[in-house]
Amino acid sequence: MKKKALLLFVLRILKMGSSIITLSISSKYFGVSIDRDQWVLAMGFILVLDLAIWGPINETFRAKFVFLQHEIGDKEVIEKVRSMFSFINFITLVLVVIILIYPRALTSIIAPSYNKMQLAHLTKMVLILTPSFLLNQICQFMTSVLNAHNTFYIPEAAGLATAVLNIILIIVLAPRFGIYALAFGYYLGVLLLFLLLLIQMRKLKINLIGNPFKFKFNDVKPFILFALPFYLPYFLAQVNSVVEKSIASTLNVGIVSIIDYSRKFSDSAISVLTSVFFTMLLPLLSQYYSKKDDKRFLVEFKSMYQLSFLIITFIVGIFSGCPGAIIGLFYNKGNITADALNKISNMSMFYSWSAVPITLYILLGVVLLSSDNGRVYAIFGSVAQVIMILINLLFNKIFGIYTFPFSLFISHIIASAFLFHRFPIKNHQLFLTTIKGIAQIALCSFVLYYLNQKISMLHQINSLFIIVLNITMIGLFLLIFSHIAKTNDKETFMKIISKIKAG
Repeated sequence: MKKKALLLFVLRILKMGSSIITLSISSKYFGVSIDRDQWVLAMGFILVLDLAIWGPINETFRAKFVFLQHEIGDKEVIEKVRSMFSFINFITLVLVVIILIYPRALTSIIAPSYNKMQLAHLTKMVLILTPSFLLNQICQFMTSVLNAHNTFYIPEAAGLATAVLNIILIIVLAPRFGIYALAFGYYLGVLLLFLLLLIQMRKLKINLIGNPFKFKFNDVKPFILFALPFYLPYFLAQVNSVVEKSIASTLNVGIVSIIDYSRKFSDSAISVLTSVFFTMLLPLLSQYYSKKDDKRFLVEFKSMYQLSFLIITFIVGIFSGCPGAIIGLFYNKGNITADALNKISNMSMFYSWSAVPITLYILLGVVLLSSDNGRVYAIFGSVAQVIMILINLLFNKIFGIYTFPFSLFISHIIASAFLFHRFPIKNHQLFLTTIKGIAQIALCSFVLYYLNQKISMLHQINSLFIIVLNITMIGLFLLIFSHIAKTNDKETFMKIISKIKAG
């Protein structure tokens, strides 16, 4: 773990903060309106399409690149990468053209309950955002290539710069252009990101630009075959996303936006943790597993495992204790009703609980990938998505909007249990660590919930003060619990930080 891993982590934390600020500003101008719903549906459709088709290749590209680099050399692997770039751009361009010709066929699927006028507005938004599919994928692939050349923080810094630009543009343009300010800011941000990535690639003398209609399938084939096992879970995940948004659009106007606002906090935190798992932990565990060093493998995994429980305790604890204060601080801008804010608060709490099994699932999946059991990870990832789809379809009429965090929680508990059973190195101490970690989260959340019910009796308390008070209470709880249960949270945290600093 290098020193730049710390910078990478900080940059991703800042990006997480910028995305939450963007959503907060969006809530000020657009609230939980039909326009905001249509933006979420259209943008969600583009992202779903991108992930379903290119997600597995983007995820596995770096590993395959390094393997080919050692096998055939730098010059030959760059030729294959250039072919891959042309292939991706060609297929993406064809899909963009098809969507632009037949947009109504797609919008009727993602919003089946919309009337003729609403469907026309949604179709217009899809047409506006469809070209971003190509631009975004170009940036994704360029980022993957830079990562393969051990350049991590430049793409992250560029992404942070574009996120800040997007915030400024929304503030400036939203009063005049309404919801279309989001599209304008997004496009300008993607174009700036492309320019910054291109400059960095020129500095490294990496040339990918060529004829987009000229590529060799033999050059493309290794990357596709390597990513093939992950296509099923990725595809099912995107089907699940479409099903969820389609169901949400039938419940009521604004429900799609409420879900989007609610998930942002837990999703952002999980995204940061995932990046740390794959960037820092995966190569380290792979190294120890290949050397058959089971002792070091378990030591490094348990350190990250305990640290993950520590971080998730803060996330679940604060959203169990004072979700209203957090939601009010970020979203109470005058354009969202009290009823909608209450739903967002409740949903944020339930989604924070879903972060527990999701984090365990991803962390255990990293273990399986590092021990050459990626197919098992892919299989149970597919199982989790199927369970989510079935629960959402069968129970949305009974539980309404709360079906979605419930299905997320249950499906990943089941998947995590199976992945835990397939842990490559048997260790009874690991089971005890898991029980302690779950007990820590549950007890902290209960204590925070109970204390905040008492605090809520005191009126007109500043939201920021309540949040700081809850963070302090979580810290005190963890110190007490660590002493009683001997979880060694403080030692674990300091050990990880010292290793990052030491490089």
